[in-house]
Amino acid sequence: MSKIFFCLLFFISSLGFSQTVMNVKNGKVLLDLGSLNVNAGDRVVTSNSEGKKKSLLQIRQIKNGKATAEILKGTPEIGHTLAVFKGATKKTRQADNDDSQYATRKKGGYGFTGSLAMNAMKISNLTREQKLYSFEMTGTNFGLGGFYDYSLNNSWLVRAHGTLEMFDVKSTKNGCGTAPGLSECTVKFTQLGTYGTFNYLFSPQPLRVWAGIGGGLFIYLSKDASVLDTNKFFYNSMLMAAGGVDYFMNQKTFVPISLEYQMIPDKQAGVTSLVLRAGWGKTF
Repeated sequence: MSKIFFCLLFFISSLGFSQTVMNVKNGKVLLDLGSLNVNAGDRVVTSNSEGKKKSLLQIRQIKNGKATAEILKGTPEIGHTLAVFKGATKKTRQADNDDSQYATRKKGGYGFTGSLAMNAMKISNLTREQKLYSFEMTGTNFGLGGFYDYSLNNSWLVRAHGTLEMFDVKSTKNGCGTAPGLSECTVKFTQLGTYGTFNYLFSPQPLRVWAGIGGGLFIYLSKDASVLDTNKFFYNSMLMAAGGVDYFMNQKTFVPISLEYQMIPDKQAGVTSLVLRAGWGKTF
């Protein structure tokens, strides 16, 4: 009777304290936790038969006393024993999780975009023969440029743009021709636009949703306007609000898509633009 009791006790003990590496494949490790008291996100150390530490693992999932883990350091082997890693507190583990979740964004990034802009310009006080004329002009134009990302913290990202653009608008009505000396109302600029926005991130990759505010500066490279004195136009500033999504195809490359509202609050020639951008980006 005593022999049976001893064998039963030994069998239960061996089940309860196995705590070993069961399998290693493709960077993933299957563990038999036994009596080891750990949770998902905890780290464990594996040791060989001589008690030498061989690897550091982080547990991802636990079910029925078994767990899957990823390798953080070293080389685990089947039969290695497990122990809780003492060097990481709960706060540290949470920070590590945050770091892994936001790693791509924290490194910053760069890329290229194309833009489609729907522009509107309102001339409020064109003077002809002591009379004031007011009319609007619209146009759809294109641009090509690049951007650079800089992360401030886990929630805020600065994005800077540089874009070569065409600004080409004309009168929406034939009424512009009623102004003496004007056969048509047009404004044509080739401009270099530089923008910057402070973006708040609502979610991490792979679908990074954001909204931001900022401003920019237009530098005019060529000018042709029948309703403006182009000698007075060298550069102009603007305000903008934007929102968008960065869709990550993998850990390093993503597709940035954004919609921007831009405004130049000029009393003589105010401009508003709705700009759609899309392109390709890469983190570093």
